[in-house]
Amino acid sequence: MGGVAWRRVAAGVVSLLALAAPAAAQDYPARPVTIVVPFGPGSATDTTARLIAQGLAEALGRPFVVENKSGGGGLIAANAVARAEPDGYTLLITTNSTHSAAPGLFKNVPYDPIKDFTAVARALQNSFPYIRVFRWRQDWGYHFLASNHPLPNRTAEELARRLPARRREFSS
Repeated sequence: MGGVAWRRVAAGVVSLLALAAPAAAQDYPARPVTIVVPFGPGSATDTTARLIAQGLAEALGRPFVVENKSGGGGLIAANAVARAEPDGYTLLITTNSTHSAAPGLFKNVPYDPIKDFTAVARALQNSFPYIRVFRWRQDWGYHFLASNHPLPNRTAEELARRLPARRREFSS
């Protein structure tokens, strides 16, 4: 991330505290900030969090500590942050798993993805504008396929027929 991006993320973090405690916003952060990652060390989300933590620590002069809380498809980490003191010192790197998909995938999500969190800043945006939903087999449920170019296939069978001839264009 360039300097401008770091300043935007830092400004977003400071804005979060301004919403939670206006009098303390000018002194933020007065102590270390924990960034909770809902996946294990070495994951793409973890790497992103560590880059953000490093940039924020340099920009704001305080430690930003990355804490991995993997498990439950991200619900364990998101719930821990939802239940933390809303003072801006516990942040969550969210993903579609914790906020978009969880309510549709799990019967009992222990937090409200809208009410229990305040958006601070967008860290990344993926570049997969073309997404298709396929039902591979009746008992497997639905699967999503993301691509950086349009796919002419309308069914999983059409895709399966194309794969052998165009093997180098696809990976998993």
